[in-house]
Amino acid sequence: MPPKKSKNETSKVKQQAADKTFGLKNKKGKKQQEFVNTVNKNARHQLGETDQSIAAAKKKKAALAAEKAEMELLFKGVVTKKDKEAMQADPKTVVCAFFKQGLCTKGAKCKFSHDMAVQRKVTKREVYESKDKEEGDEDWNMDSLNEAIDKKFGKSNTNNATAIICKYFIDALENDKYGWFWDCPNGTDCKYRHALPPGFVLKKDQVKDTEEDVMTLEDIVDRERQALGPNKTPVTLETFTKWKAKKRKEEKAAQSKKDKKRMNEVKAGRQAGITGKELLSYRPELFQDDDEAGGAEDYAQEEVAVDEEVFKNLDDLDLSSDDSDDDE
Repeated sequence: MPPKKSKNETSKVKQQAADKTFGLKNKKGKKQQEFVNTVNKNARHQLGETDQSIAAAKKKKAALAAEKAEMELLFKGVVTKKDKEAMQADPKTVVCAFFKQGLCTKGAKCKFSHDMAVQRKVTKREVYESKDKEEGDEDWNMDSLNEAIDKKFGKSNTNNATAIICKYFIDALENDKYGWFWDCPNGTDCKYRHALPPGFVLKKDQVKDTEEDVMTLEDIVDRERQALGPNKTPVTLETFTKWKAKKRKEEKAAQSKKDKKRMNEVKAGRQAGITGKELLSYRPELFQDDDEAGGAEDYAQEEVAVDEEVFKNLDDLDLSSDDSDDDE
């Protein structure tokens, strides 16, 4: 048995075989397939592989696959009610049951998560979500809100000497953080009221006037102008006229420079992409007639005189001989 090749030599031989058979593996022609088989057989011979060793490797691989499938059947768990509920949830929030047992073969293609920390993260998030739902006031109406305020701060609100509403209380309502377990940062002895007067509308519930939110073109221009800073030249008719004349002069100079460069290219013979108008402007000598060219009068059609006497006696012509010849 020949000695085994090193990894570098093995990869080199395989790469050479792949280069020779590139694009031919999917060909259905008989000659192409014979060529591919010959190249692969020579490569295996160089690597010291024989038909017996290849067959043994395939047999060993099939045996391992069968053993793995048998182990999966033996250790496959029973589908419980919890597993059915997990199937209805987001797959990426559920840890793959086969991955837990080390039996998942799908890898990145598996629709379930292979991160063991996912279950812990989801549990933690659900706890906070349920807490927010329990304490929040986004689903409350004014009656339930006033009821909660009376139960929690009813006695303290009657003892307050001021009618000013606590700013922390307002912030909690605006940000949907007020609930049964909310406590004022000022403590239980807060001197401000924790109740809303009748008819009070929170900012989050106010209907904004759409006309006030829409900025006109003049407002946008004025805002952008102020953003430029104070050390700028104000736009007047005089300054605008000077600026416009300067811009036109710059554009004319740039166009003249461009035309000059284009004309030099045409004269040098580089006429790729040139139009007929440009060619006429840059090289008018190409459109001049030579000495032998004729004028427009040379191509005028001459009138031919017609003798009308020939057509006066057409009725006297004898055409019977022609008819008899046709009959024969």
